[in-house]
Amino acid sequence: HGVRPWLRKLRTAVAGGGPQATLAQARRAAYPPSAWRRAVCDSVANEGKGSARGGGISASAGFLFPLEVQRRALCSSAVGREEGGDDLADAQQETKKISRRHRPMDETVRTFLNPAHFFALLRSHGTSFFTGVPDSLLKDVCAFITDNVSADNHVISANEGTALATAAGHYLATGNVACVYLQNSGLGNIVNPLLSLCSHKVYSIPVLLMVGWRGEPGKKDEPQHLLQGRLTPSLLDQMHVPYEILPDYAEGAFEVLDKAYTYMRKEKAPFALLVKKQTFEKYRLSEDQGTFAGSSMLYREEILEQIISMFPTEPLVTTTGFTSRE
Repeated sequence: HGVRPWLRKLRTAVAGGGPQATLAQARRAAYPPSAWRRAVCDSVANEGKGSARGGGISASAGFLFPLEVQRRALCSSAVGREEGGDDLADAQQETKKISRRHRPMDETVRTFLNPAHFFALLRSHGTSFFTGVPDSLLKDVCAFITDNVSADNHVISANEGTALATAAGHYLATGNVACVYLQNSGLGNIVNPLLSLCSHKVYSIPVLLMVGWRGEPGKKDEPQHLLQGRLTPSLLDQMHVPYEILPDYAEGAFEVLDKAYTYMRKEKAPFALLVKKQTFEKYRLSEDQGTFAGSSMLYREEILEQIISMFPTEPLVTTTGFTSRE
């Protein structure tokens, strides 16, 4: 729309109204606010498609009109309210449409952390080696790791202590921080390697611990997880392992991981991430791993039936996981 035609209209309007002509009369005669808003929106849209003008909304407005003209147009609501112009209603209606289109109220929408985003953040900090014991709370991110990391850089361990020792060896060999994933019930298995091997008072080996927080206070869970869940933060505190709760959105995860790696680089010591239930977005393995599949293999329930049939009256000592429940 250009600035010079606007100025010519402004001069004509002021001259026609005489010395007593109000600024509002001149503005409304020269350029109504609804058209001004449309011009700015069109300019911003063009910039989004690759216009060379650049600079965002303020640059668009500055290209179209001088700063004082922008102020006058933005003050049109107050002026129009005094004079009762139709342009005000049009502008308000257009503003409502823009607000609904460009400012969705999504603050209350449940969010989940995309495993791919989380994995990319770890890789950006140099972590490319993963080891641990699978956990149901971490199954989505573990599945993504399985699909996207070679077998040489992803070791599923027999227990958590072995996983931590493997991660320590990786750091000593490469200088890169490894990620160890585990359920919080496995914290007891890493006490010895954590305190006598990785501590900054011993060999100073940084490791990122990704801990599934079963029995989180306030969440329904199995009885064997409740006490462990309540004590998990204090256990980490007692072992002098700093921790953060992993947020369920990418920006929050970025900030927490930046804090974790800053600490590990400076202190040369482990750092823990507590992962709540349903933190990660759902992810399915791209293909069946086939480790325990086949017509000749028995299902877990079938094995239990055979054991019970052989020991119908004797007491059985079993795990606190699915085996006992089944």
